Amino acid sequence: MIATILSLNISVQYKFYYSGSPKPSESTIEDALAIRSIFGYGNRSVIVYVQNNDGRKVEWISALTGMNIFYGRNILDLYLGKVDEQLSGDVVYRAWTHVLLKAGLFGNISGATIVTAETFGTLDPLETELISQSIDVPNGSQVYILRYITKKNASTLYELSNQLYNADIIVGQQLNGKDDFWKVYRIPGAKVGHEATINRGETPTQAYKITLTRGNYYIRLYHIFDKPQNFSSYRYLRLIIYCQVQNGGSKNFMLSLASDMIGGGESLNRGEYMFTCASGEKKVVLIPLSNLKQEGELNISAVTQLILYLDRDQTIANVTISEITLIK
Repeated sequence: MIATILSLNISVQYKFYYSGSPKPSESTIEDALAIRSIFGYGNRSVIVYVQNNDGRKVEWISALTGMNIFYGRNILDLYLGKVDEQLSGDVVYRAWTHVLLKAGLFGNISGATIVTAETFGTLDPLETELISQSIDVPNGSQVYILRYITKKNASTLYELSNQLYNADIIVGQQLNGKDDFWKVYRIPGAKVGHEATINRGETPTQAYKITLTRGNYYIRLYHIFDKPQNFSSYRYLRLIIYCQVQNGGSKNFMLSLASDMIGGGESLNRGEYMFTCASGEKKVVLIPLSNLKQEGELNISAVTQLILYLDRDQTIANVTISEITLIK
């Protein structure tokens, strides 16, 4: 009788949990199941890195894997044992940080394996440098196994991250130090001035302000270099952008590096990087030059032009671009 009641209770809980709402995406669930398959359910030497709790993601991943969870915004906080003050009021963050502290794993991961997945959050370019192995998941995304680094190296990377993501600090080789750096690409036959207007600050390195009208396709800005540029010795391209969108929301952008010259704003051989900027956000975008989406075949040693695509999305917006630099 006791066994029957216990079995019924487990069955009811299982059905309630897995049919409940909210829940994460199916690809998130597949990624969690893949991690369980690789490392074994309940493997407490594994720490799963989850960046957000959309759809009770943390709870689901914990239930499906039985593993330790690091819930936070930056994996280096786990390596260094740093408490994120901005998440200190989050009950889920406090609970899982307490679990890791009790297990002696928060800031002491030398014997642990750190794993995450593409659906568990978006790794920034500095975090991607910690990836030691990537595994494709059928019906999921990709599982990433992160390498161990010492606290000293993690601290150096943390300080670099703080510097690169501080919009008030100019670092690297500045590219937009020329009059009229950006030009607006005009679709043949389009009415000039209908898509966007662009204004430059008082000096070449000051902000470019772009006003976007309503529409349903991208506006292209481009800059053609005087001669092909060799970017092969640089790790990142850093862009600082500020966006104000009518009625809130966000805007999508894509920056392309091209190594051919069909014309200004046009290219068959390029590398692309997409990003989003929320209304009211001053965003530092760090673009990894070694991890661009290839269209054709970009020659990073002979970059001829930059092309910036701005999504109008039927919404009026003002976009300010204040800096473009190369980081070694």
